[in-house]
Amino acid sequence: MVRVRTICLIFLVLASGVTACSSNPRAALYGRWQMSNPDGSGPGNLIFEFESDGSLHLTISLANGQQVSQDLSYEFVDDSTIRFLPNSDSQAMVPKTDQTWRVEGDTLYLTSEDQTMELTRVK
Repeated sequence: MVRVRTICLIFLVLASGVTACSSNPRAALYGRWQMSNPDGSGPGNLIFEFESDGSLHLTISLANGQQVSQDLSYEFVDDSTIRFLPNSDSQAMVPKTDQTWRVEGDTLYLTSEDQTMELTRVK
């Protein structure tokens, strides 16, 4: 009987942990996201790496092979809006701006005003 109670207790603890993890919609944003621009009209490759501590690493691979990287921060305004917070070095590259975001499967949509970027999760 004690063994059954122990197993039930372990199951309840694990189930509550899964529920707690899945109840945080913001966690879907964390990780590496890539936007490719194969037609050459802009950056060849753009990677956003969102960390859970609010840091963001941005890497742009230019068509000529050069890479430009920038570290900045972001904060959640609410569960569907983030605010990019550039430091003094990144001000020209990424201005302070709010963007709505949503994740559908392995696709991240970032929308600012009337423009939407579509990024794919890097695995």
